[in-house]
Order: sequence, then structure tokens, then C-alpha cells
Amino acid sequence: MVNGRYGFALGGSAEAYVGLGLGAIRVTYAGTGSDEPYSGSDVVPGAQLSLGARFGLGTGSIFTEFKQQKALDDASIDSSADSGVAQSYDSTNVIVGYAFSF
Repeated sequence: MVNGRYGFALGGSAEAYVGLGLGAIRVTYAGTGSDEPYSGSDVVPGAQLSLGARFGLGTGSIFTEFKQQKALDDASIDSSADSGVAQSYDSTNVIVGYAFSF
């Protein structure tokens, strides 16, 4: 995935940013129970959007980010029972952390 990010100052040591990415996503599916015959992986085109903020604290910064990632095409998952199934993929994450460099 190739990502670009644009940041803008909020004042003081605070910064907000927005990011966009395009690339490939590997979708892996391991069925269990009644879906057990379906398993495998596929690489499909994908995109992501991120929105976040960071605030300077000491030698690093506290940050929070919302990230949405989505496959732009359905993955083809193999099946021992038939010709396979199409599997969609999207992921939403909220990340909070402390970043530092040394």
C-alpha cells in the first residue's frame, strides 16, 4: 500500500492529518464449523483513509487515528466443495498510542 498524508497545525504542538492510500490487500479466510471447506487467500486492490491527530508530549507525541481500509474487489476463496466463493473485506480501526524517536 502506498500512502500519502497531509498534516496541518492546530496550534502549539498539536497537529491533525488526513491520509489516503492505494495498493494491494491480502485477504485470508480460514473457515470453521460449517464453513470449514472454505479457506485460502487472495491479493486484491485496496484503499484506505486515515484521519488523526498528534500532540507533542516530552520527547515524543500522543496520537490517535481512525483508519478505514477496504478491498476494491472481492477475494476469491477456494473450496473443496465447489468452485469457490467471493469474500469482501473492510476494516475499521481506532488507534491510540505514544510515538517517540531515539
